[in-house]
Amino acid sequence: MKKTEFLIEKPISVIVLAYQSSQTIEETLKSIYNQTYQNIELVVTDDGSTDDTVTIVKQWMEKNGLRFSRTILVDNSVNTGTSKSLNRAVKACSGEWIKIIAADDLLLPECIEKFVDLVCEDAGEIKIYQSDEEVINDKGEIIGYMENERLRMQKVAQMENVEEQYRYFLHNDVKVSPTLFFSKKTFTEIGECDERIRNIEDYPLKLRFLRNGYRMGYLKYSTVQYRIHESVSHRIDEICPTDHMMQRREMKEFCCYPYVPKSDLNYWTSEWLERFQEDVIVKLFRNRPSTAVYAFIKVMSYLIPRQWERRLVEWKKRNSR
Repeated sequence: MKKTEFLIEKPISVIVLAYQSSQTIEETLKSIYNQTYQNIELVVTDDGSTDDTVTIVKQWMEKNGLRFSRTILVDNSVNTGTSKSLNRAVKACSGEWIKIIAADDLLLPECIEKFVDLVCEDAGEIKIYQSDEEVINDKGEIIGYMENERLRMQKVAQMENVEEQYRYFLHNDVKVSPTLFFSKKTFTEIGECDERIRNIEDYPLKLRFLRNGYRMGYLKYSTVQYRIHESVSHRIDEICPTDHMMQRREMKEFCCYPYVPKSDLNYWTSEWLERFQEDVIVKLFRNRPSTAVYAFIKVMSYLIPRQWERRLVEWKKRNSR
């Protein structure tokens, strides 16, 4: 597949997922504007924001729209959840390949160009990719590189077939979802995002690609800066955000449990221990930060089989110094 086919035929669609994003979305839009790849369609989907997000987007598009092949604002009057918001945005896209980004994260300048190069190198045979990412704070300062996830993604890329990748992801997601890059046609063919899970769109989507026989590709390059907010209100929030916890449990009942053999003791032991951990944190520790709760989480991390791989990676890193 020639790179010129991408340049001439269709743009790459970049979807910005926005909700109450007035403080950060302009910086996100600038990061898309500054891409080294030129043929980009910009699609912003706002999921019922009540702040100035939509006004900021409209003004920014009016001022900077000529840089893009096309700009679209999908403005929903009520909040429907991330899964439905992403499905609406994909339907509005004219590009064959799609990059999604949250409205508080940033694309690094060569993000789209690097993905296009890799799709060409793979001759279009792989339909979904993840890459490395950087972690930034509210000030835009780099505070980490998701090293454990990078090593796990490298492991996934070396797996011989999609069935092996699927089993690996069923046990645990490789959490670099802000880097997702995928084919619109394939996204539509596999049934889009599962709208039963309101605000968890990324992990179920990856499982759908893999379950339908589409191998996960890997770009060994940081394409995104993922923002972790460090405000006072964020630090004193719940240890286990209860809404997200319940949605995650519901998501697994739909997307994971029916496909995991009952004989898989590693998986079911991990599930039981993680639910036990969450219940103890919520009910016994009242879901608030404390020395005791962090000590409990650390102890549990050594007991949960799913986390042994991460502990082994950390042990190897310490002993290699």
